Amino acid sequence: MMDPDATIRFLRYMPDGFAVHAGTQQGWFVDAKVGRSIEKDAYLVYTAFAGDDRNVCVYVKSGMDVYVVSARDLRFLDSSEYVGRFSPDDRMPIDEAGWIAPRLWPRQKYLMWKRNHPEASGTAFKYLDLDSMASHRRSGLM
Repeated sequence: MMDPDATIRFLRYMPDGFAVHAGTQQGWFVDAKVGRSIEKDAYLVYTAFAGDDRNVCVYVKSGMDVYVVSARDLRFLDSSEYVGRFSPDDRMPIDEAGWIAPRLWPRQKYLMWKRNHPEASGTAFKYLDLDSMASHRRSGLM
């Protein structure tokens, strides 16, 4: 289980870098993601870090597409609907906030799943609703 200390979460999920427009001096914090999902703790750090006066821009690469989205404009698929596609025995649990949470499975079931998905962190996540963010899709960035 991930350490619940807010400082550790903040440091782990802090945006990757920042950019400043030379002419306007407007700044953005940026983070890059590959794939269609985002971890709950990353999203919470982005939105807390952005606050009311900072921009956190997330670059999401999915297949050949790149989306450039403010953290405030990220949209997600409904987790219950998504996991409902699977047989009851294969459905991942969902936490109280609606995030898919593999670590909420009984320990043996989680360890079996983790053995079959060693690349997955096991932390709570949601799938991005890239269709609803189509206006943020950019061509020719990668």
